[in-house]
Amino acid sequence: MPDIWTKLKNTNKKIVLYGTGNGADKIMNKLIEEGIKVDGIFASDGFVRDREFRGIKVQSYASAKEQFGDMIVLMCFGSSRPEVLEFVEKIRGENEFYLPDVPVYGDVIFDDSYYENNKEELLLLENGLSDSLSKKTLKNLIDYKLSGDIKYLYEVETTLEEEESLIDIKEHSVLIDCGAYNGDTVRKYTRVYGSKLDRIIALEPDKRSFRKLQKFADESGDRRIIPINSAVSVEDGEMHLFDNTGRGVHLSGNSQHDQNVTTNAITEVVTIDSIVEKYASDIEGDILIKFDVEGDEVNAIKGCIDTIRNRKPKLIVSCYHRNDDFITIPSVVKGIREDYRLRIRHLPGLPSWDTQFYFD
Repeated sequence: MPDIWTKLKNTNKKIVLYGTGNGADKIMNKLIEEGIKVDGIFASDGFVRDREFRGIKVQSYASAKEQFGDMIVLMCFGSSRPEVLEFVEKIRGENEFYLPDVPVYGDVIFDDSYYENNKEELLLLENGLSDSLSKKTLKNLIDYKLSGDIKYLYEVETTLEEEESLIDIKEHSVLIDCGAYNGDTVRKYTRVYGSKLDRIIALEPDKRSFRKLQKFADESGDRRIIPINSAVSVEDGEMHLFDNTGRGVHLSGNSQHDQNVTTNAITEVVTIDSIVEKYASDIEGDILIKFDVEGDEVNAIKGCIDTIRNRKPKLIVSCYHRNDDFITIPSVVKGIREDYRLRIRHLPGLPSWDTQFYFD
């Protein structure tokens, strides 16, 4: 199929953006690169105000509809909030509608050229997936990234209950939560696994989020929780922490966006191998590691080589931050040991965020 950017080049309809901010900046930059004109911008009611974005006045949806009539709407942000998704359905019912895929981190766009250049690697990934839903999910994610059509995401949304059933653990296991934020995933996994967890290591680099994590741990009274104000990567030490304007903090510093922002702070960095040696060497059950580290998943996994080789931990790895994640994450893990079962799931929400690999 022609990708969304090719389709937009060949339309006679007015092109109107829904939303402002980082996502709109990335989409606008790609449109400019492709020579595609943006005719207008609207925001949800309550976010319009008297302002401009990239020199275009921000208006309401009703105003944009009145001005442009039969238009193409490009959604420029992500959400899983019910009221936002309800508004999206209203817009979809009245207009040609797309949510262009632009990476959270990095500058690689998943367009026709990217797909053609990486077709063989993507086929290898498909062949390595362990169940039919994973294969369908991957196919639909690729179709979505190329087309911007969110119907492909809706077709493969998994339920929270199904997703939580994918990974089982033994008694006397440990959870290592990389990117613990304010404790939200610790809450989830303590609910799912209960008394099977003897210890919970929660790592969060951002000082603001870590204060919330520490408060949650203190108020919970759960002595299994060990909060650590640190990032995870390929080696122990210190690194610059980049602030991504509301989408979290990360270590990479290797995209155009990172070159345009100021470093937030210097943060401590640890490897999973060192965490396991210090906090999990006595664990008799499984090691379950969740990686959601804002685009630094590959480096975090590379700091886990000994643990993967010697303990075969169960891994839940976010694979939506960078468009190369589909290829690089399985390649790195399977390069360390080949005997993992691999599955992929997409949880409800737009765009293809909250998509994860499951290695067990």
